[in-house]
Order: sequence, then structure tokens, then C-alpha cells
Amino acid sequence: MVHSDVEYSHHHEEGHSHEHHHHVPEPHKAMMAIGIQTAIAISLHKLPEGIVTFVTSHADRKLGFAVFLALAIHNLAEGFTIAFPLYIALNSRLKAFGAAILLGACSQPLGALIGYLWTSSYKPSPAQDVVYGVLFSSTAGFMSVIAIHSMLPQAIRNDQSSMSTSVFFFMGVALIGGSYAIAGS
Repeated sequence: MVHSDVEYSHHHEEGHSHEHHHHVPEPHKAMMAIGIQTAIAISLHKLPEGIVTFVTSHADRKLGFAVFLALAIHNLAEGFTIAFPLYIALNSRLKAFGAAILLGACSQPLGALIGYLWTSSYKPSPAQDVVYGVLFSSTAGFMSVIAIHSMLPQAIRNDQSSMSTSVFFFMGVALIGGSYAIAGS
């Protein structure tokens, strides 16, 4: 289709009347936004997990293994949480799986490296304890807002039975709670 410059500019400004494609279809933009927000939030969340895993293992191998086991269980849910909205938005299992692997596989080892660097020069002090607390609380807050503000409402809107969301929400809570209970024993 050929447009004059005036027609092209006029159509372009009023809503994309000219022919071209977008990478994400319009109905799936909300899922794409949720997928990206979730990927960022989980990646930021996994960074301190890597720190915790390394520092805990450094202090006590048995406790470190319990933390590792708990995090491994809940990493499965986190990977799915990244991949599923991206799969819906992109309609590609490979791209969704790749994003989940890339984001999940990079941030936690990076956190462990930070933990290693931190413990190699660590001298306990109240200031370092405050930094540690701020890191964890801000990450937890960020994840909570994304989950409550974006993910849960979208799940409720997509739930045709109006029961599945509640059941799986509580199953997710039980899975994560159980993984932390295992870590504590």
C-alpha cells in the first residue's frame, strides 16, 4: 500500500493505520508487561538469594544445604512465573523458556559471587548488617508489589472458573512455605 507523505503522517499519528507489524499482539501486551515486570522482580529477588545461599553455606554447610534445597524448590515456581506470561505474550515456548533460564540462571550465581566477595573482606559491623537488611527488605517489597498489584489481578481476570486462582494461589503459598520449613529443619 502506497501513501503520500501527508497521508502517512496523518495515519501514523492517529493510530497506526498503515500496514506494519508489532512483535507482541495488542491483546497480549498486558501479559508481556507482567512477564517483564516479573522477570525483573524475580531477577532482583534472586540476587540476594545467591548472597544468602553462599553466606549461609560459608557459615554452616548443613544449613547452607537446607537453604539451597529450599531455594531450588521455589526456583521451579519462579521459573514458571517468568515463563508463563511471556509464553502467552510471545506465543513461543522457546523464547519464554530461554528468558526464564537466562534470568533465573544468571542472577543467583551473580549474588553468590557478591556473597563470596563480601565474605572475603567481611568484618561484622552494624553498618553491614543494615545494608544486608535493606537489601532483603527492599527486594521482598518489590516482589510483593509486583505479585499483588499485577500478577494476582491478571490471574483473577483470566480465571474462568473463579476457583482455580484461589486454589493455585494457596498451593503456591504452601509450596514456598513448605520449602522454607524444610530449610529451617
